[in-house]
Amino acid sequence: MQTTPGRPLLLVGAGQRAYYAHSFLQMAATWPLVLVDRTTPAWVRPYLAGEIATGLSAADDVVSAVRKFTATRPAAGVVTYLTGHAALTANVARMLGLPGNRPDAVASAQGATWIPRAPHKAGVSTASASMVAYEDSVMAAARTVDSPTAVTTAGGEGPLRANGVNGARAVSQGVREGASAAPFAAAVAVEEFGLEGADVGVEAVLVSSEDIRFVAVTRNIVDTAVAASPLGYSVCAHDSLLHDETLQNSVAKAITERGLATGVVHADVRLDTRGPRVLRISPCLAEGLIPLLVVRATGISLARVAASLAAGFLPDLSPTLKRAAAVRFLYPSASGQLAGRAAPEAYMGRPWLDRFSWTHQTEEEVLGPPFSGFEDRLAHWVVTGSDSLECASRLHLVGEQISAQIVPSADRSVDVS
Repeated sequence: MQTTPGRPLLLVGAGQRAYYAHSFLQMAATWPLVLVDRTTPAWVRPYLAGEIATGLSAADDVVSAVRKFTATRPAAGVVTYLTGHAALTANVARMLGLPGNRPDAVASAQGATWIPRAPHKAGVSTASASMVAYEDSVMAAARTVDSPTAVTTAGGEGPLRANGVNGARAVSQGVREGASAAPFAAAVAVEEFGLEGADVGVEAVLVSSEDIRFVAVTRNIVDTAVAASPLGYSVCAHDSLLHDETLQNSVAKAITERGLATGVVHADVRLDTRGPRVLRISPCLAEGLIPLLVVRATGISLARVAASLAAGFLPDLSPTLKRAAAVRFLYPSASGQLAGRAAPEAYMGRPWLDRFSWTHQTEEEVLGPPFSGFEDRLAHWVVTGSDSLECASRLHLVGEQISAQIVPSADRSVDVS
């Protein structure tokens, strides 16, 4: 399984600089990278060992372009830190005979926002769910879910207004109301909704299918009155959940059930009163700057780990730090145009303020609460500390010094159905 050191690693997709520069630079520091993407952003070009210009919509086209490149320069492996390209990366690796997960296993995991009931019977503590294609199937599936029901499109693109409802009549009404937004041309999912408890993330590494290492637990900062997406995340090397056997067993069994055998995995878990419930298994690095938090809190670079495993090498999983790190996102106070902004200048030189970054420019339009999402975030800042409480205090201090003025757009039509 080992490959020749010095061969380049093919990186599928560059992503947005504000969120993915850390993972990119971590990989580039240890491997010569060849970017496989439609275009090459200026910020990555100085660190690349090569470029393969190709669209990423079809695996066959990508493989064709990659084979032309690797005919004279063999690659060590294929990797991505973008969740949306995980399936493509697995397909390309398999077609080129390079290390990686089976494409069907990755596809199964990516569809596991709604993990079927079958694994639960086998001892996997997962949320109950079904994938269906027609309204009558939705009705039947809803009757099998013990908790209130959520109905969403297969790609997780949003609810069909049936969230948190009980009873067949309410589900049916929600489906009909949402039909124009997400018609049944595509499958939808019926899942448990309203499970009690906090949501956490589990960052795990599959050295092999029999060797799963748990690296970190990510705590979500949530306020649905402000935004539909999390307000931030925190990681603490001292988190007691990191050594919780019930949580580890639930995540490990869910991973095994999906057929994954290698790579970095992010699991979304709800700490329900009945025990941890696995909501989603993502066969890729976590989003939302979580890999940055993990390396600042533990010293373990999940990006480098992913790159090593993609090339068939055993990664270094030795923690070198024992502290905490957290990120907070600034969401708009209302829908409209960003008219002005002010950074937290008083704290910009503090060693514990790892970074502050604007992610929207003035005069750009954003969507306000409670419908703000990932794309509406105005800025983010990352802090470090001895523990989660110190990080929370520092996030608050910085946040108080940031200002953003939104001018409501009277003529802006917002469809939130």
